Amino acid sequence: MKRVFLLLIFSVCGSAVVVALFVARSPALSSSDVGHLFAGVFFTESSTPEALQTKYSRALYGGDKLRVLIVPGHDDEAWGTEFNGVREADMTVALGEELTKLLSADPAFEPLLLRSSAGYASGFLEYIWRDAGAIQAFIHGNTQTMQ
Repeated sequence: MKRVFLLLIFSVCGSAVVVALFVARSPALSSSDVGHLFAGVFFTESSTPEALQTKYSRALYGGDKLRVLIVPGHDDEAWGTEFNGVREADMTVALGEELTKLLSADPAFEPLLLRSSAGYASGFLEYIWRDAGAIQAFIHGNTQTMQ
């Protein structure tokens, strides 16, 4: 079990660790530069820790809950890495289900799990079919940006 847990942590955190090590070893970069790296084009700060803490406090006293979308990576068509019969897609689902349980126990959170061991959430599949053109346009536009 410990080995599976370590593999799970590595698969989930592997990319972040690689970026962190790259930044830490670089004489020209610091952690404040991460937003300017390639992926910084897509990942912009949309909130602040202070704003989230305020919203969390309000949610505890009857305000709007913090909605959290949990997106386990990979699926049965593209399951990512596999080692000794353990697939990355299965590990990310298990992690997503556990995270959903933990957040559901806190009255301030409203978690939505996109994919569970039972499959994709129905609303997500409807969205994929209904907005396929817009999704393809988004992919194409961001591919152009990265190039």
